Amino acid sequence: MSYSGHCQNDRMQADRMQADRMRAERMYVEQFTSADLVTLRRELLQSGVDSFQAAEIVTSFLSDRGYGVSQHEARAVASRIEVPGCTVEYIQRELERVALAM
Repeated sequence: MSYSGHCQNDRMQADRMQADRMRAERMYVEQFTSADLVTLRRELLQSGVDSFQAAEIVTSFLSDRGYGVSQHEARAVASRIEVPGCTVEYIQRELERVALAM
């Protein structure tokens, strides 16, 4: 096998290993309770706050559970959660996407 063939095989193996690690990490993502997610959404909808204050609510929610989040991502998630018809599963995915382990 040529040198480039070895490099390509090594790269493919490294890609597979990284994908496996990512799948394993996703399995350990915290599942927030449905009640907590509904409460978070209700608080955002009923509070009548601006996007920066809404971001603080999301940041506090995650912080209370041991996670951090960038201010920009918190604002984006807050605006997505407030959309009519937003499901608990969608809120869970959005929070998983932006939550940073502390």
